[in-house]
Amino acid sequence: MMRLSNILQTPDGIPKPGNNDPIDLSSWIDVTFYIVIPVLIIIFYLTWRKKRRNKKNE
Repeated sequence: MMRLSNILQTPDGIPKPGNNDPIDLSSWIDVTFYIVIPVLIIIFYLTWRKKRRNKKNE
């Protein structure tokens, strides 16, 4: 009979809550990935939406 603890084990390679590290803002890769790209996505979305509304009102 399988024990409940065997069924509920976390597989290897999956991040665990205790293994999370904070974002390293001195690394340009982290800054680009976590700050620059999301800001660009938001700016592009807002401009696309504004253009779409202006085209609809014409």
